[in-house]
Amino acid sequence: MRLISRIVTPVLPLAVIISALVIGPARASTIGCPGTFGTFSATNQPSACYRPYASTSPFNRLLPTDPTIAADSGAIISNLVANHVGFEGGGSQFALTTGDTRDGVYYSQDSDPLVTIHCTYYWGPHTCQGSDGVDLNGRQIHIPVGAQPQDDGSDMHLTVVDQSTNTEYDFEGASWQNTSTLQVMSGGETTIGNDLGTGLGSGATAADFATLAGLITEPELASGTINHALSIVLPCTTGSVYPATLANGFPCSEMTNHQAGADAPLGTLFQLNMTDAQIAASGAPNWEKTIMTAMARYGLYVNDTGGNGDPSDIDLEAESDVSYTSLGGQPLLANFIQSQGGTYYAPLNRWILEGPKLDISDFRVIDPCWAQGTCEGSGGTSGTTYPSAPVSTPTSGGPTTVAPIPAPVTPPVGRSASGETRTTTTATSTSGKIPTPSPTRATPPPGRAGRHATRASATTASACRVIRRRRSRRAGRRRASNCTAPATRVRHKPARAV
Repeated sequence: MRLISRIVTPVLPLAVIISALVIGPARASTIGCPGTFGTFSATNQPSACYRPYASTSPFNRLLPTDPTIAADSGAIISNLVANHVGFEGGGSQFALTTGDTRDGVYYSQDSDPLVTIHCTYYWGPHTCQGSDGVDLNGRQIHIPVGAQPQDDGSDMHLTVVDQSTNTEYDFEGASWQNTSTLQVMSGGETTIGNDLGTGLGSGATAADFATLAGLITEPELASGTINHALSIVLPCTTGSVYPATLANGFPCSEMTNHQAGADAPLGTLFQLNMTDAQIAASGAPNWEKTIMTAMARYGLYVNDTGGNGDPSDIDLEAESDVSYTSLGGQPLLANFIQSQGGTYYAPLNRWILEGPKLDISDFRVIDPCWAQGTCEGSGGTSGTTYPSAPVSTPTSGGPTTVAPIPAPVTPPVGRSASGETRTTTTATSTSGKIPTPSPTRATPPPGRAGRHATRASATTASACRVIRRRRSRRAGRRRASNCTAPATRVRHKPARAV
């Protein structure tokens, strides 16, 4: 029996909703986006113009040209500098890697098999429910055949979007017991749909954000436009501010060799304090300009923590290639990084793309009143008009000369130049078991010449810090002394209050 549509979600502040109704959304909704919500499937994945949740979501609202700055903005930035915290890249560069991926994301249809959720309540009672109070243990949901959780660390996140009920299911510690039972350590649900949902309240992260909130996708990078705020992971946090509704991050008081000061809370909204003209003149490659533009226009919300295993890195969150390869498709992010001249690091099976360093001192903290809709310019639009395509498609963002790669990058099937809906080959199974597809991976180059060889050796020297994926998010984990040793999970996730 089909479940009725659930429109239960954390309520946005009234000021945001009223202003959005009066003034209109900051940017056109994705209702008219090619391959609309409701039609997504294993063979019809979301295109670059799609973004989850309503235009009134804190993640989907443009910042004004003169936002209200948090009173402790300077102190928070100074504290990060004092603790040598900066964006992933080894201290001298800005890095995007296939290790930045958080989740396996799947859009289900009614024709997909019904799967029963078995929750082990690993973190205690009520940790298989979101803010709506609905316990997911025993719930039956449709999941595409072949779907696998994130395969890049210990958290094993898996997200299923049921388009018929407008529900996003976010799971952690997911594994298949059999073809019809998915075991999870914890989970929650939240509303999603055509201009529906806030991206809050599913318990997917330490801040209680939904998994898709702030997630970078390869189609966005390939198109040169990200039209939403980003989610980032700090080493530690203290407390929380709206839109965070939980404070399950790794406490800064428990960090090793941490200099006390104004620590950022979960939910903190950072903004890159640069204009479009400054970004265009920065000398960064186009893929990095795409990310910088989103940082400046929408900002970056702190959604999780890395702990002592991540003492100095700020990490981005991106969609995992397993979302495609488990269904028989291409590893889109790996292919993109390779096409832009990225470097492959074999010990961790990671592709790395590096650009100029983003200095944390170029960022500022926006007052939480912006997300709450209680300060000037915070209700739905800012009056700021931006061009629809701030950065050209990054076909030339990589080096002008790239050493030949023996096995060329295989482009995603059906990808058009504008990043429209693409198709993939649906996985089939002869054994009836779900984990049957063999992922198609970008072919690692056996060797490169010139500056690629130099960069590869530099990357190897700092690989543990630059590209090791710190997956045990909600409180972090302690990192072993070498890149391949397993890490010990160190979590702070109290039971959700009833």
